[in-house]
Formats: sequence, structure tokens, C-alpha cells
Amino acid sequence: MNIDIQDIKVKIKILKGAGKTLAQASITLFDCWTEHGWRIMTSEHLDPILQEYIWIQSPCFKAGFSWKEMVFIEPKEQYEKVYEKIYDAYRIAKYKEPQEDEAEKIFTDSKTNEPPF
Repeated sequence: MNIDIQDIKVKIKILKGAGKTLAQASITLFDCWTEHGWRIMTSEHLDPILQEYIWIQSPCFKAGFSWKEMVFIEPKEQYEKVYEKIYDAYRIAKYKEPQEDEAEKIFTDSKTNEPPF
């Protein structure tokens, strides 16, 4: 079965102060199957697909001293499409969030009733 990437929806929650974890993602397939627990994290290694020091991990659980992934997507090309869709949604969500200095500027400008530009 080959799933059209348009049948997949991604919801991102940006995390602040969560260490290496930058965001959490939920993936919905065909508007009826949702997977929670995808994580977008910083990495020490350059991702060969995204060309950024980032790592996207599928939902997993700890088994002894190692982690076991709970979601597997085959074929590899389909997995890469999902991976890129999660990354694209993360980038959009990240830039929708006001940065701390921007939030302070908007707050300050609204107090003086002056436009922030």
C-alpha cells in the first residue's frame, strides 16, 4: 500500500526549556488514525536529508538500556516523505511562534499604543 502524502496531517507542539527536545509531533492518517509521540530534537550530527543538526524520532519506549521504536514506515522512500512533512510542519510552527525579544517588543509597543513597526 502506498499512502499519498496528502493523506497525512501533522500537528506540532513547540516545547520551550525541554532540553534537546524542540517539539512534539502528532501524525494523523486519513483523518482517523493518530500517532502521538514523534519528537523533533537537536542532534550532534548533520541530518543528510534535512541538512540541519536535527533528529526526528518516531514514538518509542525504553526496553532495558535501549530504546525501541514503535512505528515503522516501509518503503524507505515513504518514510522519507513523512520525515520531510514533519520537518516542514515544524519549521512553519517554529516561525509562527514569536521569539522572546519579539514578544517583549509587541507587549511594549501595545502599552504605548504605537504600532510595532
